[in-house]
Amino acid sequence: MRDKAIDDVFELAAIYDSKKNANHAENIDEIEAVPWPDPMRSSAYHGLAGDVVNALLPYTEADPAALLINFLVGFGNIIGRTAVYDVAGDIHCTNLFALLVGSTSEGRKGSSWAIVKRLLFHIDADWVQYKTPNGLSSGEGLIWAIRDEVSRYDPKQQEEVVIDSGVKDKRLLVVENEFAQALRVMQREGNTLSPILRSAWDGTTLQSLTKNYQAVATNPHVSILGHISPQELRKLLTSTEKFNGFANRYLYICTRRSKLLPDPKPLPESLLIGLASKIKSVIPHESIVMQRDKDGAELWRNIYPMLTAHEDDLVGAIEARAEAQVLRLSMIYALLDGSRMISSKHINAALAIWQYVQASLQFIFGAEADNDPLAGKILAALKRYGELTQTQLYRDIFQCNIAATRITAALQQLSAKGKISCILEKNEGAARSTKKWILNN
Repeated sequence: MRDKAIDDVFELAAIYDSKKNANHAENIDEIEAVPWPDPMRSSAYHGLAGDVVNALLPYTEADPAALLINFLVGFGNIIGRTAVYDVAGDIHCTNLFALLVGSTSEGRKGSSWAIVKRLLFHIDADWVQYKTPNGLSSGEGLIWAIRDEVSRYDPKQQEEVVIDSGVKDKRLLVVENEFAQALRVMQREGNTLSPILRSAWDGTTLQSLTKNYQAVATNPHVSILGHISPQELRKLLTSTEKFNGFANRYLYICTRRSKLLPDPKPLPESLLIGLASKIKSVIPHESIVMQRDKDGAELWRNIYPMLTAHEDDLVGAIEARAEAQVLRLSMIYALLDGSRMISSKHINAALAIWQYVQASLQFIFGAEADNDPLAGKILAALKRYGELTQTQLYRDIFQCNIAATRITAALQQLSAKGKISCILEKNEGAARSTKKWILNN
């Protein structure tokens, strides 16, 4: 266990070092294109979560990363506030906010939720039917969905009378298939959605300060699954939301079609029922205060300084809640193992997801990557020459007549569509590897 923990610390440190080095590049690669994230490490598919993804993957074109996140978010909401972790009085539950980020036509974001939703129906049909609404329009609407009972004193009866029975089940997983619309709503003057969502992630009492709105929701257990394209996210996430704590409450997952299935096989109900039975057996039915075991505590102490260290830039601001996100993910992995103790394997699984989130953030926000007509010319050049660095494209193919930012955008567009890949070639005696772009078969 000690060796594995140390390896993970070094791997995480290497990621931070590479980010730091990238920020200090001094040539054309200073604004280099960021390739589509590598697949999640296998440790992310630990235990029941991995069993679910492996079982569902043959029946869908969805990205395995999207299947995994949908399941973890769903399970974390279904169990409610039964499991908590106390961090110096700050209580963390298993509710997660996640954004699936991919192109509108090829991201397969909706289908990834649809197939997971079918599984979750066999675990808690009422939850799927009544607790997974679509759409985010206002903070008041969110509160209303899980509002407390309201009573008023009736002078005629001389007693408190219930005028609204409220909602006893405080679980809510909001699925926003058009998260871009939610971001547009937040830009309206006086809209309360952003601050109320921040409080919902924290699990604190939800209450609008609007004069004529008196509904309150105590002990909320709210999760969010949003779908959006990289272009919409860059365009609509305002500078305020990027830095005020809204953006860093989300897990950002780049997602795209995993394969072509022109005639997908029917998903057997027996498969779903079997998986659901295993999952239901680990759902806690009493309150649990979770802790880390000895190995988990040692690994956490080793990685904590790096989880709390961030670059002073946009991506750093969005990563600023890393330790809390990894904690909540590790809680869910432990619960799926039927344990109230978080061990190193649960933290390793959570770290694998977080590293994918970091790579996704670099891809989304590392450079502007909108549609660019240079894409076809780059494909033609790669077809002719086999492999090219970004510097070679800039200097030799385009004769320094095309802005490096446009080349960067075109490369990222092609990488997102799976048409090209990036390979790293080590240079003897050099601190950095050379990044080369090649066509995909």
